[in-house]
Amino acid sequence: MGSAVTIRKARLKDAAGIAAVAESVRYQSGAADGAQGYLVYVGKPEDYLGRLKDDYLCFVAEKDGEVVGFVMASGWKRNTATHVEAAAVEERIFGEET
Repeated sequence: MGSAVTIRKARLKDAAGIAAVAESVRYQSGAADGAQGYLVYVGKPEDYLGRLKDDYLCFVAEKDGEVVGFVMASGWKRNTATHVEAAAVEERIFGEET
């Protein structure tokens, strides 16, 4: 039986691992699989370190001491991967027009 995966709040030292996971699921034209998920924006370790220092809500999945997954959230509604072009849709997502 393999090692268990642990979910925990991210630490500053996790920035490089978060960047590596993000890079592993970077959007590749013609190869992206919506069922598997992908990221359009992938930051560098220092980008993720800055977000962790800014106290973004972030959790990592860790296995054998290595970051193998992450989820990160921001309280700033403009910092989203959701692209909104219609004010009515934006209002439904965020609760107000901007």
